[in-house]
Amino acid sequence: MSSIAWTGSSVAITATDSDGNLDYWWQAADTTAWHKETVATRGANGGYGNPSIAWTGSSVVITALADLANLDYWWQAADTTAWNMQQVAQVVT
Repeated sequence: MSSIAWTGSSVAITATDSDGNLDYWWQAADTTAWHKETVATRGANGGYGNPSIAWTGSSVVITALADLANLDYWWQAADTTAWNMQQVAQVVT
């Protein structure tokens, strides 16, 4: 599963890999090099799914289902490398 966004100066893509990790790629406009970052690694109970990505004007934001149940949110401010995470919703059983 994957999702794509435009930041105004680069293409941003998020996807889950076959191991359930959440990855992010970006490519600056008018270039050919892709840059990859791992946003989150697979948890003990499963992986990530249904990723979505957007640009807020100052940050790339990603949401995904963690362990295919809880909704998690990550953001990375422009010109930084740190991903910040917050759980948005938790499934209670």
